[in-house]
Amino acid sequence: MIQTEQNNILRLEKQIQYILKLAATVTFAFFLCAILMGCSTWKKLDRTERGALIGGGTGAIVGGAGGSSGGALVGGATGAVAGGLIGHATKHDD
Repeated sequence: MIQTEQNNILRLEKQIQYILKLAATVTFAFFLCAILMGCSTWKKLDRTERGALIGGGTGAIVGGAGGSSGGALVGGATGAVAGGLIGHATKHDD
């Protein structure tokens, strides 16, 4: 009986640590994206650069949510490349 309660407590502590880490990662990535998007140079960026910025931020959020140590870095880099390619490939109506 006591062993089961101890296991439940350990499981709960791990879940709380995971949730806190996830919340911190998402919050950091959100504020980083908000700051970068709010820059005065945003209007000067072309579609490729905007796509790379948005893709990088989104990729970092998704990669960081996975919980692995390098997930945010890999996700950010992959998202930036994909966002840049998509931004470049979109039809320019400007």
